[in-house]
Amino acid sequence: MKKQQKLKIAFFMYDLRVGGVGTVLMNTINALLASKNVEITLYSHRTIIEPVYIKWLEQHPQINVVIYYPWARFFDKQDHKKPIRRLLKRIGFGIYRKYRNFIMAPRVHTKHFDALIDYISGYSSKLIKHISGPMKLTWAHCSMNYFRENNFISGLSQYDKIVTISDSFLREFIKTYPTYANKAVRIYNPIDLKEMQKKLKSADIPNGKYFSCVSRLDSDKDIKTLLFAFDKFWQKENRPDVKLYIVGSGAKAQDFQNLAKTLQSAEQIIFTGNKQNPFGYMAGSMAHILSSYNEGLPTVLIEAMAANTLNISSNCPNGPHEILLDGRAGILFQPGDTDELAYALSDVYNKRVKIKNMTTVALKSLDRFSPQIIANEIINLISETK
Repeated sequence: MKKQQKLKIAFFMYDLRVGGVGTVLMNTINALLASKNVEITLYSHRTIIEPVYIKWLEQHPQINVVIYYPWARFFDKQDHKKPIRRLLKRIGFGIYRKYRNFIMAPRVHTKHFDALIDYISGYSSKLIKHISGPMKLTWAHCSMNYFRENNFISGLSQYDKIVTISDSFLREFIKTYPTYANKAVRIYNPIDLKEMQKKLKSADIPNGKYFSCVSRLDSDKDIKTLLFAFDKFWQKENRPDVKLYIVGSGAKAQDFQNLAKTLQSAEQIIFTGNKQNPFGYMAGSMAHILSSYNEGLPTVLIEAMAANTLNISSNCPNGPHEILLDGRAGILFQPGDTDELAYALSDVYNKRVKIKNMTTVALKSLDRFSPQIIANEIINLISETK
């Protein structure tokens, strides 16, 4: 019997930072490798410095890692505030990028990949356009609002398939860009429940009553609304011994911490920074909270569901209402509405909502995100389009 030839796939990532997309990439590659018939190469624009990804790659030596722009972090460190330095940085990196594209594109071409996957909304389009032959795919890991605002459509004409991660995004994408309708498909992000259970068993769970938020601390996550809402809840409920743990880091971390210090509930709000295993914070909380203005298909909601924890999420475009089954598997509130979120916190604290019913529905819905299903969908998409 003739041995089946391995499918050769190259993933392109702008940067492997702590956050949802990085986690999803790991889960996706893990699922594909489990099929035993896929060979993976990971092209990163920048050197990989986050310990969680370094450790993961050490555990998966079969993944071939190539840094496309080895000096990128040198340019990142240059002073942004001085106009002349900013200009020199832009010119210098522009020249360097063109040089690297010129020498790297032929090297990628000689690998004879079956598919090139630009894993973040066309961020690698400028280098992938120089490579001919393989099937080209890109993933839209964002909301439709964010996609439009950043004009991501401008670089997508070269791709054979555009993968969206929610049905609501797919419907809106086709309506907005009908000429791309035949290229667009939906594939959910995978969640490895077995790995989740392992991490849950070894996770530290804080004592006492608390709410949790596991998030990148940037403007689009709207931690400001969460802080104000928690403060309103805490005062309304006569200052109970309830804490808010905010797990994560980001560009706005210090701003959010400074804001928290101005609130009456300041001593109840704890910023933990990044945690390699944050699942204990989710599992022990009365509810996990996501307060974003925009999302694609937020992994943290699915992870909290797997931890049998209730989610309270902003009903932002595009993923939360789909993950939480329009409120049957969690509580939804309007983005930016501190009063509505504060009421939701009070409802959970006082057990005025059917928490058990919602978490049970949530757990039963997790098959949608099975790594095996998602891996098969990716392999079939590539195989059928070759």
